[in-house]
Amino acid sequence: MNDSKSEEQRWAEYYAATETRPPREMLIKALEYVPHEGRAIDLGCGVGHDTIAMLQHGLHVTAVDASEEATTRTVKQAQHLHLNQKLQAFTRRFEQVVFGTYHLINAEFCLPFCELEQFPGLWQRIRNALLPGGVFAGQFFGVNDQWATEPGHHAEVFLSRDEVEQLIDGLERLHFEEVERDGHTATGKPRYWHVFHMVLRKP
Repeated sequence: MNDSKSEEQRWAEYYAATETRPPREMLIKALEYVPHEGRAIDLGCGVGHDTIAMLQHGLHVTAVDASEEATTRTVKQAQHLHLNQKLQAFTRRFEQVVFGTYHLINAEFCLPFCELEQFPGLWQRIRNALLPGGVFAGQFFGVNDQWATEPGHHAEVFLSRDEVEQLIDGLERLHFEEVERDGHTATGKPRYWHVFHMVLRKP
C-alpha cells in the first residue's frame, strides 16, 4: 500500500476484489459454538459477507466499519436477502464503538489497524463485552509480518507470541493457529504474512 493511489482508490480496489469472497474461516468455525437468536457485532464489516453469514445464522447483528461505502454495501446486501430486520449498521472506527454484550464478536483482520495506543483498552472492552460462553473470532498480526517494517499502510499493532498469549489468557481456545507464509493481499500484491488466527470462548 505504498504506491501513489489515493485511499479512496485503494478501498475501491479492495471492495471489488472481495465482493464475491465467502465468509471468513474463523467466523464459520465460531458459528458452530454460537446460539441462534443471539447478539453479535461485526467489527470492520467490509462489504458484509461475514455480517450476512451471522444474520443467516439467526443472530441480531451490529455491523461497524470506518468506511461509509462498506456499511452501505452491507446494508444493501442484507436488504436484498431480506435479512435487514436484525441488522444495525454504523460508520465509525471500532475504537469509538460503545459495546453492548454479545454472544459473538467478529473481528476479521481488523484489530491490527487499531491505533496502537488505544489497542489495550479496545481489547479489554472486547473481552468485557463477551457474555459468559460468548465467542471471539479474529486475528492478530505477528511481529514478523511484512507490514511490521514496511511503510505505506495503516496497520499499527504487531504482537509477539508471548504478547498474544498474555492477551488471550483466561479464554478457552476453540481454535488457535500461528501462520507464517508468503502470500498475497486481497488485491493480489505479494506479501509475507505472520498471523494469529483465533476462535476463543469466554468461560
